[in-house]
Amino acid sequence: ESFWSGAGFLPTGPICTSSEWCGSYYGNKDLTGVPAIMHNEGAGNINFVWGAGGVGYGFPTDIFSARWVRNVHFESGYYRFHAVVDDGGRLWVNNNQVIDKWINQSATEYVTPELELETSEIPIRFEYYENGGLAIAKMWWENLSVSKSGSGSGTVTSSPPGINCGLTCSALFNNNTNVTLTAVARTCSTFTGWSGDCSGTGLCNVDDTSSAISVTANFSLDACRIYLPLVIH
Repeated sequence: ESFWSGAGFLPTGPICTSSEWCGSYYGNKDLTGVPAIMHNEGAGNINFVWGAGGVGYGFPTDIFSARWVRNVHFESGYYRFHAVVDDGGRLWVNNNQVIDKWINQSATEYVTPELELETSEIPIRFEYYENGGLAIAKMWWENLSVSKSGSGSGTVTSSPPGINCGLTCSALFNNNTNVTLTAVARTCSTFTGWSGDCSGTGLCNVDDTSSAISVTANFSLDACRIYLPLVIH
């Protein structure tokens, strides 16, 4: 089972950076020994559907394991994490194990309860093994977060309720919920448009909240005069 293990035996990719997924692949089911492949997987979701194939590079299509680690900046709020694995999978968020399904199985999705995270860089670790047959390893999280940018000011609210930013700039909604965000500028400010996962200057419509959605409302500061009443004593 460990024939493929050994540093440098197979191609390696660019040096990993802490803000992107660092993937380590082993020629056994136990993540033991020196990884045969170790390379940068980027900052997107873990989304491998190998089917009856495998990692490539001549790597075995059965009896292998992988570990992906990354530090992710999360804004304060509630998050749900998902994993789909065939066969086994384990997930740690902020060094706490939240999924533990290290078993032979067909493709199965697991979802964590709502996890409250504070604004910080949080370590994520996802581990996987393939025993035989089809091979799938997916992991992602869901949350709708809003930020505000620019010299002006304003508020963003959601329908259905959940976002009132202002104070509450992050929320969880039921999967596949259509959420509409509305930006309202304050006095002497103008809403100049959305960026991130929305664009334009109208309503922001989020059709699917089953993944991580991040939008920014941009406000500019206008030149305006504020008249105060004249009081004569």
